[in-house]
Amino acid sequence: MRAALLVSAGLFAGCGTPAPTPVPVRGTVTLDEAPMPDGELMLFPPDGGPPAVFPVWDGRFEGELPPGTYRVSIFGFKTLPPPKRPGPKEDDAGDPLPAGAGRRVNVLPARFNTECKLTVEVTAAGPNDLTFPTESR
Repeated sequence: MRAALLVSAGLFAGCGTPAPTPVPVRGTVTLDEAPMPDGELMLFPPDGGPPAVFPVWDGRFEGELPPGTYRVSIFGFKTLPPPKRPGPKEDDAGDPLPAGAGRRVNVLPARFNTECKLTVEVTAAGPNDLTFPTESR
């Protein structure tokens, strides 16, 4: 009998509480009081796992997350023209370089991303409409 109890206890040891069901999350991000044209919103979960990443286009984002408190990190991008390159039009392997390839650079100060202290609460009850005003200075 004791052995049977130990075996059944061992079978259930791996069963924890199920992961919370993700809920809809959406919202807006502004840059200098206008919709952010191109950006990225990262929401870091409380367990320290990898962030959920939401692309921001024309000031809008949407997706799903399990309920919880998330640390926020926001990046706003601008595409710079490609650098003028004197010399070969090929890379080291002899393949042609992409024409007109620009670089995306973050235009937001660190207080909105790497140094951001903002958190948001995502609830099962919703509606989870989030708004993030940012400034380029």
